[in-house]
Amino acid sequence: MKQIWIGFILLCLSSAPTFSQVPISGKVIDEDGDPVIGALVKFTSSEKVVAAVKSNKKGEFQTTLSKGEYSVTINYVGFEAFKKELEVPAGDAKEITLDIHLRQEHFQDGEVVISATRTARNIADVPIRVEVIPADDLQESITMGLSSAKAVLSELPGIVSQTTSAATGAATLRIHGLDGRYTQLLVDGIPAFGGLNMNFSILQLPPLNLRQLEIIKGSAAGIHGADAIGGIINFLTKIPTTDVPSAQAIVNVTNLGGTDLAGYYSQKFDELGITIHTTYNNQQRRDIDKDGFADLPMQERIAINPKITYSFSPSSELVIAPAYSHEKRFGGFMAAPVNYEYGSKDIFSNATTTERIDLLGSFSQKFDQNNSAVLNSALIHTQRNSYLQQTPFDGTETIVYNDIQWSGDFLPLRLLGGLSYSSEKFVEDSIRQFDRSFTYSDLGIFGQGEYQFSSIVTALASIRADLHNFFGTVISPRASLMIRPSKDFTLRLSGGTGWRAPNIFDEDAESHGFRGVPPITSTEKERSESFSLEGKYQFLIGEWNGSTDINLFQTTIHNQQGINVFTSAGNDSEVVRWQTIGDLSSKGMELIAQAHGNGLDLFFGYTYAFVRQIFNGVSSTKEFTPQHFINASILWQSPSVLRLVSDFSYESAQLLPANSFAKESPSVFTIGASAEVWITNSLSIFLNVENALDSRQTKTMPLYLGTPGKSTFNPNFVWGPVEGRAINAGVKIKL
Repeated sequence: MKQIWIGFILLCLSSAPTFSQVPISGKVIDEDGDPVIGALVKFTSSEKVVAAVKSNKKGEFQTTLSKGEYSVTINYVGFEAFKKELEVPAGDAKEITLDIHLRQEHFQDGEVVISATRTARNIADVPIRVEVIPADDLQESITMGLSSAKAVLSELPGIVSQTTSAATGAATLRIHGLDGRYTQLLVDGIPAFGGLNMNFSILQLPPLNLRQLEIIKGSAAGIHGADAIGGIINFLTKIPTTDVPSAQAIVNVTNLGGTDLAGYYSQKFDELGITIHTTYNNQQRRDIDKDGFADLPMQERIAINPKITYSFSPSSELVIAPAYSHEKRFGGFMAAPVNYEYGSKDIFSNATTTERIDLLGSFSQKFDQNNSAVLNSALIHTQRNSYLQQTPFDGTETIVYNDIQWSGDFLPLRLLGGLSYSSEKFVEDSIRQFDRSFTYSDLGIFGQGEYQFSSIVTALASIRADLHNFFGTVISPRASLMIRPSKDFTLRLSGGTGWRAPNIFDEDAESHGFRGVPPITSTEKERSESFSLEGKYQFLIGEWNGSTDINLFQTTIHNQQGINVFTSAGNDSEVVRWQTIGDLSSKGMELIAQAHGNGLDLFFGYTYAFVRQIFNGVSSTKEFTPQHFINASILWQSPSVLRLVSDFSYESAQLLPANSFAKESPSVFTIGASAEVWITNSLSIFLNVENALDSRQTKTMPLYLGTPGKSTFNPNFVWGPVEGRAINAGVKIKL
């Protein structure tokens, strides 16, 4: 089998034409004449990429081409797209030299916006540390699954995907060991997730519709307000860019009974632009370890995400993005009959039906070279019906968000100011012991100033005041300093505070199906302070260019609100109470190293997170939190011919709640690989293997604890992979 695979790869590589080659060399520089490092120069013939090479530390690049006509293109963050036609003559032609000048991109508000500052900036020039996953990496993640962006986010240093319900597969993202509720999720800069959607949010953002991800670790409340207490993740969706129609369709199937279908279309008609993205996902209920309990829940989801843009002039644009999704999930014991309305008292089952309607809008106006304004608005309506065994939890959540901001660029000073208003209204339909309905509203005013003292030193400071109807007035400052003595080395120091308005949509409450969870009556808000120090160095070794990034961090959350669950004396019924569970401290470091050369991309990430729960002066290790996390990958590709990827991850042992199986989990090591082969310029097939070593929690302990007939039954004890080895394959078609 190995020989057949190697032969297939050689056959694909040998299919490339073998004509006499002409040396091509050049240099990529910016408007100041400085070299642009790491710019990917692509040479395309008949819409097929025949060569791609990155510029080195001096901005130089080299390759060879055969006779023909080519398009030379460069797309580099912070610069305008470059395109040039090139003709390579026949015969023994001399070396062709290209001098490429990239122009600084003049952003329109509403395009690539840096989440950390709400301003359109080259990410390298922002004093706050912002991590970016570009479109190329997101396209690669599609081979790992079409249903959500969970796969690509789970492989980032410092970010762990935590399953909050084994029965329904609900999950959140934890940054540096902090609970998922402390991470604010944005869509195109608008807080569109949270509350009722919190534990399902990362399952509802398919990567095919994304053009970029931006991540800030640490409090970003100085601009983005409540819930940005531990960090933010901004999902930037695709926009129409050209009058040439672009379409993509993908079909994916898995060995675990999953089927994914996705389609995307984009085109611009003069002032009007349209994109349409739709997905269908289906997962059969599967019992991997044959213990009678479904390790994978039944799931069916359909979503449609259109977007309309209209340019009134070169300086003003309107964007409207409605969306609709409908999802059903059902899990528990395999013997439980599938019923999304009622559960059985005799056998455990858990069902969730969610219907969501979004309407997001943005209007941007550029007054002149220095002044611009943006108006954002969003309406999100979610209806959820669910039950845990026989306990229902039905409700409707409506989120309204509006903001307006002005930004001025008066070098060396940049200013930003704005107002925001948000409201969250939850109405419970399944009233039992108590009604947990609530309405939160918040009026915020924010300001930010950035000053460039010299080409080496830049400082940024922001402050925000929030007036909340339930938790009062909160002030959140943040300051950052960037020192860049050379283009190779950058030092960033940041510190700030944040806050969160507690609500009932807590990870522990979700794991209990909100059974017996009372409303929050305390007016105590959660507060945090965070600090980080980052040093980043870019290097060039021969034909290899890369970077190393070390980030030291510390975040402390005070006055944590959580639920306390205990069994009442004399019977098995649970009593749930909200209380202050103390402070949470997370400190540690991230080390990221990456390099590119000779068609290879290498990545290594290590995170050390020392996370402690502090209550009444007693410090203890936080449960379900690995102290050490390693992830690495290697990618080799011949553009539009073949791409091979291999990756692995390691999580150290995690402290577990009291149980009869283990005090702590074993370390978890996973390895995966994928291959994509282009049959034609517009058709490719892919094969992906995740968790090839079949690491599984159920090899150590079951997914459930207790007796299903009792109310104390806990089916949500998840610390490791539950599905074991997963294989998926599919087809990509571009039109």
